[in-house]
Amino acid sequence: MKFPHYLNHGPGALLACPLLVAKHCLLLGGRNSLWVNSMRKKLNSFITPFVNITSIELLILSYLVPVDAKFKYMRLETRERLKDLIETYERTTMVMEHGAKKAIREEGRAYGGFIRSQKGQLQEFITTELIGISWVNELKKAPGRLVINSEKIKIPIRHDYIIKIANKTVRDYIFQNIRRFYYGLSVDRHVFVDDTFIMGIECKAYAENAMLKRILVDFHLLKTKTPDLICYLFQLESQLGGDYSILVKEPKGSFSSHSLMSYFQNVDLEIITLLPGERKVEKPINKPDFFKPLPLERLENAVDHLVNGFERAGVK
Repeated sequence: MKFPHYLNHGPGALLACPLLVAKHCLLLGGRNSLWVNSMRKKLNSFITPFVNITSIELLILSYLVPVDAKFKYMRLETRERLKDLIETYERTTMVMEHGAKKAIREEGRAYGGFIRSQKGQLQEFITTELIGISWVNELKKAPGRLVINSEKIKIPIRHDYIIKIANKTVRDYIFQNIRRFYYGLSVDRHVFVDDTFIMGIECKAYAENAMLKRILVDFHLLKTKTPDLICYLFQLESQLGGDYSILVKEPKGSFSSHSLMSYFQNVDLEIITLLPGERKVEKPINKPDFFKPLPLERLENAVDHLVNGFERAGVK
């Protein structure tokens, strides 16, 4: 395996020229994971005595692995669609504050309510677009096979609950009207392929653990009807703690979140966060001073998760 000559001159040379590393990776390595892994081993051999490898990865190895190599999928047209989505996010967020002032002035709406509504709608729009991009652009599937909605699904009353009711009058009343005893439930996005319900996605401008508790309950109930349902939480910002706000394929999560999820073990919830950094109440992203860019790699990560979800569902 041939390495760039400057890797023979110690860590100082490497730290001085990360762009050269990136250049060689792009020209010689590209998508070749064997080459990239060999480069990692070469780096480990002389960097570890000087610098913690985790830190050096944050600094340098991001140059070493081209974006294309970070995700299994990612067609050029997919990336272009994602860039369009970033522009939409930026335009919408930039005018959100102006829209709030106008709504207050002309419609008498509360500032906080308007902003929450706008952020929620933005997240739902982004999620819907990501589903379509994953299906049509990345997987090259027919658009007509995909349906996205949020129609209520009937969760029926449990018969073992009815027979345990001590009051015979109540019990008989329920049995006589059994068809009317159900709860209409939906999450923000239901994904159907060929009329089969395969994914449920809850969309939040942000989520904290009290919200997570309700999300888990909703998915638990949906899975009584669709046991193989794949469950996602897509959030703009995270207030769950842990490392959910850091771009990682499989976050370790937070103490509180895992404790809650341990009581809903039939719900394998995947949490995707689109904006970096934990949400700060005093720093809303609709304010120009606190605006957060939407990184392309986070959208790519979301597409990667969705594509994996379609494949896990056995979609042909």
